[in-house]
Amino acid sequence: MIYNADTVIEKARFLCESANTLDVPVIVTEQYPKAFGPTVPEIKSTLKSDNTIYEKKLFSMLTEEVESKLNNLNKDQVILCGIEAHVCVMQTALDLLDKGKEVFLVCDGISSQRSHDRAVALEALRTAGA
Repeated sequence: MIYNADTVIEKARFLCESANTLDVPVIVTEQYPKAFGPTVPEIKSTLKSDNTIYEKKLFSMLTEEVESKLNNLNKDQVILCGIEAHVCVMQTALDLLDKGKEVFLVCDGISSQRSHDRAVALEALRTAGA
């Protein structure tokens, strides 16, 4: 149901593998997996054994658990990919910007069900400082 889903999955897989090679931490969240399903196998298979997948019921992935993990990592820059661009990715990016993080959007690793929603979200986030 996601616009350009194969490209988004491939880019997220590539980012996870690259992060592993470069020893960059990876944080993964799932939006209420009981309703929407789990992380796709192509991405899940790239995660290290000590990676936690955080379940969330908020639009933002910046839950208390994730924020604590991010604070412990002491990183000022965050690279984002995922779905839905105009809801979860947007709210996460705005929350991270509000916390003073530098946010980088991997545009071909971000999408929504409709291409228009994706385009509007990416432009809004660029304008907001991502």
